Amino acid sequence: MKPASIIFLIVSLILVILGFVTTSVAMNLAPEDEKPVVEIQDKDVGYTAAPIGIKGVEKIELKLTDANVNIIGGAEIPRVELINFPEGLYSAPSPENKQTFTVTDLSDFNSVSGIAAIASNFKGLRSFVNYFKLAKYEKTVNIYLSADYPVNVISCNLESGNVRIENCVGSADYNITLVSGDVTVSNVDTTSSLTVNISTGNLNLEEGDITNLNAVIGTGSVALDANITKADVTIVTGNMICACPGSFDMVSGSLRTTDGKITIDGIPFGAQKSNLTVGEKSMDVTIEKGDIDITSGSAAIE
Repeated sequence: MKPASIIFLIVSLILVILGFVTTSVAMNLAPEDEKPVVEIQDKDVGYTAAPIGIKGVEKIELKLTDANVNIIGGAEIPRVELINFPEGLYSAPSPENKQTFTVTDLSDFNSVSGIAAIASNFKGLRSFVNYFKLAKYEKTVNIYLSADYPVNVISCNLESGNVRIENCVGSADYNITLVSGDVTVSNVDTTSSLTVNISTGNLNLEEGDITNLNAVIGTGSVALDANITKADVTIVTGNMICACPGSFDMVSGSLRTTDGKITIDGIPFGAQKSNLTVGEKSMDVTIEKGDIDITSGSAAIE
């Protein structure tokens, strides 16, 4: 590390430590300030900041450490809600006249870049007061989408937390990268792609129509109960359960498991099953250690 970088890191650490030391003083002085610290609106939920309008935004990017993300369709007015994000410890510039809206979590005390971001965004003692007041609450990002203002791409990069996408219709690409947590997709119709990369966690698809599904799971399971035109699934350790609305004989592609078994409608097929049928739907599944269980036709409907 360069000497200048070391000096900058030391200065940043000093700022952070001073903030911690003076927090108790600031807590006592804050009520006398003209602008008090955040007020907890709901003791069970925490603090919800004013919603951010996203009309005209074509791409939404989330870069977060520890948070839950809900992407909800059917709203009249598209907007983003940030819950329990302390002021000064996140970045969410106004999307006005911008095609991309980005939310970045800056509250990472475990890295040089995180400490530098905290130092550069320091807005007085109130920042630390707010941090400690909200630390016990879960961070949540709610994205409300409207069919009248379509978004082309939604990208979510998350270290820890759960992602839920529900009741969305359109042609958006959904790109989800998650180190630890679950992704649930419910009643979503998209003519584009759903791309999910999870190191540890599960993927669940419930109802809806997905044109392209690309899923890579390190450790976890995949449950598919939706109409999917093209599915490409890779799992290192875990199982896949799929309910196909039609006959699996009309689905092209292949199923492979190195250490596990394949079952289709209750019939075992060993470790590999290939369909040479050329149809509208295709499915390619590769699992290193785990089972593949397919239920098709009327059995899947039941």
